[in-house]
Amino acid sequence: ARPASDRFYRFSLSNSVLKVIEFRKDESEELELLDGTMTGIERWGKELPTRLKVMHSHWLLRKKRVVVVRGIQFDDRDISFLIRIDGKCSQGAVICIEEHSEDRKQLKKALQKRDSDVIVS
Repeated sequence: ARPASDRFYRFSLSNSVLKVIEFRKDESEELELLDGTMTGIERWGKELPTRLKVMHSHWLLRKKRVVVVRGIQFDDRDISFLIRIDGKCSQGAVICIEEHSEDRKQLKKALQKRDSDVIVS
């Protein structure tokens, strides 16, 4: 398989639900695409502002308990927001990412920043 902009994708279908996983060759980061339909978002992100619901894609980084919010196009990997998940998804804190880049270290930097006090409510 060939990567798409340094990322690979794994697709599976179970009970009519499509699961999409994005990962690096070394599998150091594994992001799961969350259901972006309005019905899906109502299940996991009901309290999100409308702009975050409809103008972004949502990727779950399970190991770090974070939802990565970025552009809708599959190759738009600029992170706009991180949603820290504390308990239930709806109890997370949204962190605005001001520095956008395709840098491989962007997610790492953003995860370090999530523990700072820069929280948007």
